[in-house]
Amino acid sequence: MNIIKASFVISTIYNVIGITVALAGELSPLFAAILMPVSSITVVVFTTVGTMLTARKHRLSV
Repeated sequence: MNIIKASFVISTIYNVIGITVALAGELSPLFAAILMPVSSITVVVFTTVGTMLTARKHRLSV
């Protein structure tokens, strides 16, 4: 459950920063389109690595 909460926090921070930059008019549509999938990839990679490390810590097979 901690991995899910951490992923949610990372995603929220990422999106708040993105919204702030976009509202300031400093984010081009092209750059926003590039960053959108990067956000998803970041959360997926973090969750995968976190799950693998937790499994190793508890000596479970993944």
